[in-house]
Amino acid sequence: MARATEKKNEVEPTERESAIVHPRSSPLSSELQRRVEVLQQLEACRGQPSYRIERPRAAQALGVSERSLRRLQLHYRQEGIEGLKRPTRCDEGESKVEESWREFIVKTYQRGNRGMRQMSRAQ
Repeated sequence: MARATEKKNEVEPTERESAIVHPRSSPLSSELQRRVEVLQQLEACRGQPSYRIERPRAAQALGVSERSLRRLQLHYRQEGIEGLKRPTRCDEGESKVEESWREFIVKTYQRGNRGMRQMSRAQ
């Protein structure tokens, strides 16, 4: 009977807590660690009079605007640490210039100015 009451007293982790990945399970970048620390400190002040003072300080500490800080807070509340990671680009690692244009630019640069108008690297 004592065991049944012990299980009732155990607290189930909230959805947000279960979504948080602890630093021991996966290495976090220093930037991400800093974001988590600042946001946890800010969340601790939530609902207190000092919150209005701490919010601009937190934004300045992270080097973002207050609007961006509100977005970070929203992502942190909804997704935990995963919400703070920067998304990767869908075209990451791909060339932004078509291969034919790239070849033309390289060939023109290597040939240099041969009786044409003046050329510079900025052109």
